Amino acid sequence: MNKPVWHFVMRSAEAMTLKPKSNILEVGSAIVIKKQRGLLVRNFFRGHHYFGIDKQKGYNVDKVMDATKTPFKKGTFDVIICCDVLEHVPYPLDIIKEINRILKVGGYLCLTVPFMFEIHDHPDDFWRFTPSCMEKVLFKNFRTLTMEMLIDKLRNYSEVLGLAQKVS
Repeated sequence: MNKPVWHFVMRSAEAMTLKPKSNILEVGSAIVIKKQRGLLVRNFFRGHHYFGIDKQKGYNVDKVMDATKTPFKKGTFDVIICCDVLEHVPYPLDIIKEINRILKVGGYLCLTVPFMFEIHDHPDDFWRFTPSCMEKVLFKNFRTLTMEMLIDKLRNYSEVLGLAQKVS
């Protein structure tokens, strides 16, 4: 996770209204770049039950599992964070469907996806997403609370950042 995305998650966490000891899930929690190990999202949710999953072992991963078929019960989580993950899976809507299942109604989804970014092969790279895709496809069944475009002209990079609340 890069620093601007980390800042977006921090601002999103501050905007959420959560009860003490809420259940938080980070999908794709592995931090693969050593210099980014200080950018732990879990630090924004102290006092809550935080769990990180990824499809591979790594730093910041509590459990290795397939995010399209988790063992969690329906409506388990108050918050799900999924940053820069969907471009790496062949069927991203399967993850969104599972997020919908395990997120409580009224729960928050903090989602970031690349719009313009170089092909990066860790472990696979399949997709790019537009703001319209986030709002009309990925945030279906959600009320968009905020959506931003992160643009870095120096690196020719942009990303769509969104926070939404589940409505059904």
